[in-house]
Amino acid sequence: MLKTRLWVAHYTPGMNGQAGRGANRAFLERRNALWSRLRSLTPDGDGVPGPDFEATLTELSALTGWDRARILAGLGLPVSP
Repeated sequence: MLKTRLWVAHYTPGMNGQAGRGANRAFLERRNALWSRLRSLTPDGDGVPGPDFEATLTELSALTGWDRARILAGLGLPVSP
């Protein structure tokens, strides 16, 4: 029996191919800068993220359409209750 795999591309806002190449590049640069900033902002000793972390996470969420849990998982952090 022949097995096939179905690959599904995940839609990310701003990456629909309709905008010019410069718009896609700007989107990717901004997204990558936000991920980098999140990685540099470590939660304090009790594991509670600071306001800069929260603001950056919120901005990344708005840009990508990803929810908080998905972004925290991407950072390897536990999801806060």
